[in-house]
Amino acid sequence: MALTPGSPTTLFDTRYYSGGAGRSYDLSPDGQRFLMIKAAGTEQAPTMVVVLNWLAKLKAKLPAK
Repeated sequence: MALTPGSPTTLFDTRYYSGGAGRSYDLSPDGQRFLMIKAAGTEQAPTMVVVLNWLAKLKAKLPAK
């Protein structure tokens, strides 16, 4: 079985983040969807919220025994 390359095809018409180490995308397990980070300046800049020590913060909000 020989590999026969076809013509290149544009998959996405917007900019996506491509900096940093490693991949900036992933595929769904079924191979039908992509997950990518949009580049800053495209519609809305991506944001990420990281909560450190979330378990301690949750325990502080629980009523005292």
